Amino acid sequence: MSTVRKKVTQFYNALNRMLAGNPEPFLALWSQGKDVTLMLSLGEREKGINSISKICRQVSSVLGESPARITVKPKEYQVREEGKLAYAVIMEQSITKIDGREAESLNRSTLIFHFEDQDWKVVHVHNDNVTPVQETLSYILRHKNFVAAAPARPAAKKQTAKAPAVTKPAVANGAVAKKASAKVAPRKR
Repeated sequence: MSTVRKKVTQFYNALNRMLAGNPEPFLALWSQGKDVTLMLSLGEREKGINSISKICRQVSSVLGESPARITVKPKEYQVREEGKLAYAVIMEQSITKIDGREAESLNRSTLIFHFEDQDWKVVHVHNDNVTPVQETLSYILRHKNFVAAAPARPAAKKQTAKAPAVTKPAVANGAVAKKASAKVAPRKR
């Protein structure tokens, strides 16, 4: 197993520890630079190790005290190493357990590593969710025979609607009065 592949394994072990309330092993994997970045599916866009450390500790604290237990594992991935840079492109499975129930989701993740101080350090993480609609469309696009075997659909009839009339607001006693004069044709089915 390559050193980068081992680092991916370490990343997921440390990520799961962070999700259980201990962020330090996860943060130890990161480069300490101002230009490291973290972009997660919940909207976090952090730049710099101080910002990343703060959000990771916050997330870890909240989830560590939560009844929900989240684990993430790579389902399939590939790595590429070139000089002092390496990346991993990963399809990962996230499992959330709470009150005896379990929910799974599929995520895409990209990890970028930089070789420094005789070790591969994380310099970028980007993660987003894969919805069932996206997965279905991806399957259709990847399986030509599936598309060819699908029955042809009749062309949809073109629907037209009149655009609403644009009018200037009438002014009365110094106040603007709204004037409704728009008519839209109903949709035909």
